[in-house]
Amino acid sequence: MNPWFGELIRASARARAQRLQAWLAPTRSPPAPGPDGGSPALRRMARDDLDRLFVRLGSSAHGLSRNQAERARERHGPNEVDTREPWAWLRAWWRSYAHPFNLLLTIIGVLSWLKGEVAVTGIIFTMVALATLLRWTQERRSERTLHSLRHLVRLNATVLRPSPHGDGPVEQRVPARDLVPGDVVVLAAGDQVPADCRLLDERDCHVNQSALSGEALPVRKRVIVPGGGGDDLLALEHMLYQGTSVVSGKAWAMVVATGRDTLLGQFSAPARRHGRLPTAFEAGSDQVSWLMIRFALVLLALVLLISGLRTGDWGAALLFAMAVAVGLTPELLPMIVTATLARGARVLAQRQVVIKRLDAVQNLGAMRVLCADKTGTLTAGIMRVQPGIDALGRPSSEPLYWAASHARLQAGTRHLIDQTLLSDAHALSLLTARGVPAKLDELPFDAERRRASVALQDPQGQRWLVCKGAVEEVVALCDRYAHDGYTLPWDLASRRRMRELTRDWSRQGLRVIAVARRPLGADEALHPGKEKDLTLLGFLAFADPVKPGAREAMARLRERGVDVRILTGDNEWVAQSVCEQLGLPVRGVTTGKRIDRMSDAQLQRVCAHTTVFARLTPLHKQRVVMALRQQGSVVGYMGDGVNDAAALISSDVGLSFKEGVDAAREAADVILLQRDLRVLHDGVVQGRITFANMLKYIRMATSSNLGNAVSVVAASALLPFLPMLPLHLLAQNLLYSLSQLAIPFDHVDPALTREPVQWNAPGIGRFMLTFGPLSSVFDLLTFAFLWWGLGLMTLADQASFHAGWFVVGLLSQLMIVHIIRTPGRPFLDSRPSLTLGLATLAAGLGGLWLVLGPLAGPMQFGVLPLDYALWVGGLLLAYAFAAQALKRWYARRYGWM
Repeated sequence: MNPWFGELIRASARARAQRLQAWLAPTRSPPAPGPDGGSPALRRMARDDLDRLFVRLGSSAHGLSRNQAERARERHGPNEVDTREPWAWLRAWWRSYAHPFNLLLTIIGVLSWLKGEVAVTGIIFTMVALATLLRWTQERRSERTLHSLRHLVRLNATVLRPSPHGDGPVEQRVPARDLVPGDVVVLAAGDQVPADCRLLDERDCHVNQSALSGEALPVRKRVIVPGGGGDDLLALEHMLYQGTSVVSGKAWAMVVATGRDTLLGQFSAPARRHGRLPTAFEAGSDQVSWLMIRFALVLLALVLLISGLRTGDWGAALLFAMAVAVGLTPELLPMIVTATLARGARVLAQRQVVIKRLDAVQNLGAMRVLCADKTGTLTAGIMRVQPGIDALGRPSSEPLYWAASHARLQAGTRHLIDQTLLSDAHALSLLTARGVPAKLDELPFDAERRRASVALQDPQGQRWLVCKGAVEEVVALCDRYAHDGYTLPWDLASRRRMRELTRDWSRQGLRVIAVARRPLGADEALHPGKEKDLTLLGFLAFADPVKPGAREAMARLRERGVDVRILTGDNEWVAQSVCEQLGLPVRGVTTGKRIDRMSDAQLQRVCAHTTVFARLTPLHKQRVVMALRQQGSVVGYMGDGVNDAAALISSDVGLSFKEGVDAAREAADVILLQRDLRVLHDGVVQGRITFANMLKYIRMATSSNLGNAVSVVAASALLPFLPMLPLHLLAQNLLYSLSQLAIPFDHVDPALTREPVQWNAPGIGRFMLTFGPLSSVFDLLTFAFLWWGLGLMTLADQASFHAGWFVVGLLSQLMIVHIIRTPGRPFLDSRPSLTLGLATLAAGLGGLWLVLGPLAGPMQFGVLPLDYALWVGGLLLAYAFAAQALKRWYARRYGWM
């Protein structure tokens, strides 16, 4: 049993003996919440001594029994920050409804009802209800899809449970959501801290608190005597918080707060009350929406003034102006964007890709730079160890024996190299023949030191400090080397020989580690300062080939315009060898030491022409990702280790694997359920398909709306009556909008997925100003034909005039959908999906039925002559040819995307 348990068990016994007295003893009033956001209860837990804390939580050094944990779970609920509250469904409905366009439609509906326009009111509220229902249904479906997949990346935790035999605690693996205050958890490097905890013991424990504090550097955690209650909670060395991650070392800690009672839960409370802050993607969509609303409000005032002056009926003019304003706004924009993203997420889920955040679908498509860790990400993660050699290249079994002993004895997360050593037949035979040493203490591996050490006692009773890790770091600690059974001091020739050996191995793509040792005194404690005066035993090389399909995946990504960069802790020679195996051209190489000497501006310039970044720490990786983003690139980062978490968070889209450590999976936006990197290419393509379909709707809506705006303003100024009644405008808009719901299911031309795509507000405006006026030209031709060609000039003829423009307006809008959806020739070079084709056909037939069917009277449509159909056909054909010619000119001038 570890020594720390003895003191904790004695503390537990004292706590149990004083339980009643402690509960009855007066305590000071808890302090008010501080600026760090911590609750008074959490601050009290951080301030209490261990005796009182054990009593308060009914726990002990051995943790809670299963029955105690189940009873506590009934009181505290699941360990989840975002658990559902009562009336959550009502708030979801309100969020689906409370969109600016829906609010505007509601105001118009109320005014229509007050004016006695029952049919208009019915259509308006139908549109509002339909938009709200579709958005709510889609979001609920997306939520259920993500929830059903989230169990694949759900956190687990190691807890201590009292042994039923009374011989000490036993470790059990449980879901993190089942943790309760009083549980004792065991944490190692790479673990996500699953709840707010009080530290009981640790071994060189460093924690990344950047998710809460914003501080990128790891924080040292120690068991200390708690101070006063006024300390900043994030500055307390003896507290661990949910949402942070263990970077190095090991810790034993007792859970003191779970779920919404955690510091993370307190930080999240405003977001739960007011909704999360919009992402950049959502902000871009909202900017487009509000731009259209502002445009509609300006047009409303203009149409109201013109119509009121022309007709003298200001009430009817106001209703018409508001209906026109609504008809000009893409009220389905948020719903179609959400539906398109959700469909992309579901398609990717079928390809073993879990999208944790919907915006990540589009970010995948927009990604221009992919930064990837090497080991286990691009390589197979299945290593083979080569026979060991000493410092001068002679075969030696010493490095393999001591490295395998180190791997067998160390605690916490085992690196891939350690897993390889423990599965190697030669290493296992050495351990069997020579015996496994006994562990005394250890210094776990961390990404800053790039080495790990263990204090052990060999079968002969000799105590040793054994260190293994990166060649440069370990050799720097050695003042001698072992060769042919002798210990020799370094000289220039031996150092040169050693460098040549390791460099040759690295250039072959082998990963090399050094193994060293020194005698350890009987009373000598282990800490980083003791890693000195070592004797180099030799080197081990590991072959880690690239993954099957990785070369093909990298080639496909480059064909799609994605620039791949390698960010690794390994040396530059190994990284370059991997690039050769992947077929990646190496334009430049830099190392972590060089990055340390660079300013942010200098690093940005270096990143522009560098493919390989080697010998990196987690902070280096984060700086490289941020430098690439500051250049204006959409940056993805792919990694699965604890040293990748900071870079994953800092990237536009973080990608990890389901086998990755907890910290990496939680930091990522996208989880790949299989190690085949070809699914990453599929994700990029699907992201571009998603964006292309969203862009279709935005272009269609904005250009069509601008054309209608110009047409309505002109008609209001020239005609003695309204060109269409509000009822007609709303019915037309409803039919057109319903047809657009099929856009997420439309096909996308392969040419549109060859390059990364991003939001481009000026481009959307340019497209609108190019195609919108074309629609107005043909609307004016329709007005002229109805006025002079058919003689519909009087108020008695306005019902037929309304029917004529309704037919042309709806059919031209539906036709332009098929022209704008592709840069090629519609139906010849690119065919729409069956869903979109049927949707537009149904909308067109529905509009004709309203004009020609039994509802023509209630809808106040007049009769049109039969020869009008021939004129409509000719006009639509001319419009199609004109739009196609304008599209070809636009694509040559500005590029389609």
